[in-house]
Amino acid sequence: MSSERWCSSYIESSSCYQYKRIHTKFGEIRIRNKKVGISEDKLTTLETKLIDNSEIQKQIVGIKQQLLNVVDKTQLENLKSLISKLHDKITKQKIDLKQLIDNIIPGMNEDELAALETKLNDNSEIVAIQQQLDNLVDKTQKV
Repeated sequence: MSSERWCSSYIESSSCYQYKRIHTKFGEIRIRNKKVGISEDKLTTLETKLIDNSEIQKQIVGIKQQLLNVVDKTQLENLKSLISKLHDKITKQKIDLKQLIDNIIPGMNEDELAALETKLNDNSEIVAIQQQLDNLVDKTQKV
């Protein structure tokens, strides 16, 4: 193997090279977004929401804490299952949205980006589980 080829393969495998590739890719996404009309602020806001899901996590923790007060074990298992499925669904949505952000489709407009943001902010399933839990706690306290 020639020294040039070895040097080239070493540089490509280095973390510095990886960082430069990622940084370049991110810059290309930003430039492409400007061409298709997606504002930098909108993309940054979506990325921030994708990373910071503390509100959803707080709600899930609150539900789990309330589960400790439940007496009916059958209902408890059902709610635990719902919470687990919800957590998995949220994780999958975040991965899907992250992939969409990383591979912004040329031609994507503000409306499509807003739809993704709405999907990220939807917590209707958490609210439904919380209501089921509240009803169950009320029933067990009456007994």
